Amino acid sequence: MAARWIKGLCAPLMAIVIFSVTVAEATPTSSEIEPALDYAFKFASALKTDPKDMGRAQESVILDLANQGALDEAMKLASQVTGWRRGTVYADLASLLADAGRDDDAVVMIARAEAFKREIEGWQTARIQAHIAQAQAKLGRTEETRKIAAQLAEGDARQYAGRSVATVALAHARKGELEVAMESLRVLGAQKDFDIAWWRMAGYLLLAQESSLETAQRHRALDEARAAVDAIDGWKQIEALALVAEENRKQERPAQAKEAIGRAHDMAANLADTMPTKATILSMIAKEWFHQGDAGEARKLLSAAEGSVEKTMIIDRPALYAQVGAAWDVLGSSDQSTRLLELAFSSAEALENSRPRALAVVDVCRTIAQHDMTLDAMKSERLDAIYASLGDPW
Repeated sequence: MAARWIKGLCAPLMAIVIFSVTVAEATPTSSEIEPALDYAFKFASALKTDPKDMGRAQESVILDLANQGALDEAMKLASQVTGWRRGTVYADLASLLADAGRDDDAVVMIARAEAFKREIEGWQTARIQAHIAQAQAKLGRTEETRKIAAQLAEGDARQYAGRSVATVALAHARKGELEVAMESLRVLGAQKDFDIAWWRMAGYLLLAQESSLETAQRHRALDEARAAVDAIDGWKQIEALALVAEENRKQERPAQAKEAIGRAHDMAANLADTMPTKATILSMIAKEWFHQGDAGEARKLLSAAEGSVEKTMIIDRPALYAQVGAAWDVLGSSDQSTRLLELAFSSAEALENSRPRALAVVDVCRTIAQHDMTLDAMKSERLDAIYASLGDPW
């Protein structure tokens, strides 16, 4: 899970992420971009008949690119994002720039996000503002963060109250004010709303990942994150457990990591096979078991994950096969990985309409890039053929 906030601010936690004053917003050449992500952005940008899907897909690819450290390339592509998501991309890139110590560039990107926000009307402006607040928090600007957070929470308490508190808490942590940050999240404990429960856990996990804090402080935040997981409902609780397990393992707390992933494993067994999230969750848990030294359990889970993919809707299968294949690659099984990627490509090719086919390819290519898998010449030729096939009916 690379250097991201947690998969639920983004998708689940928070995609974090940029532009240098001296960098022109020219389109980077293909040679400057990881091949799989180059294809992913190409397919995302082909969705001209559906601007919403186009913007969402472009955003996901750019943030993947940035999270792999290719900040300058991501910055060059940001201005091509369709619709309101361009504003969130600018803000998320500002967050990643702050993480990289490029504060001046982060400030420039925040200004770009603010300027773009003024061109947008409707609920999307609040969404962009929320991402701007996250970027301000990354810079340790508590006053600016608190001001934005208060405005957002006042306008839509259900959606932004928990997120706002977590964002302000991070800003305090960046300034070394851990007790203030912890107390603000603790107050959310009385809230039963799903979004608030998720963001409370996410806030503690963000503090636990804050490198400026001492080890004991980060461990304390991790313990609070684990406790906060229990207030989250449904399959999102399983995802949260997997995230907490991963962070405990990274911070060399094997007992806590094993407890969290074991609980996630037990809960995942009860998910319906028809849920597309099951294969994703099982793949996450399998990779974590492998990293914790239990390859046998990991293999069992991936076999179950593949079985569940076959029971999902056909438009979901390409991305899910790719995720299971990537997990096999983590386990070192190239034969299984190659077989699952073949299923991913063939199931994408079988989709009749161009829109789901293009979206499926975006997801497959993103998974390949996220796991540093090889996109050989044969796969490239195949992707070229799929791209050439796009057209009516969409």
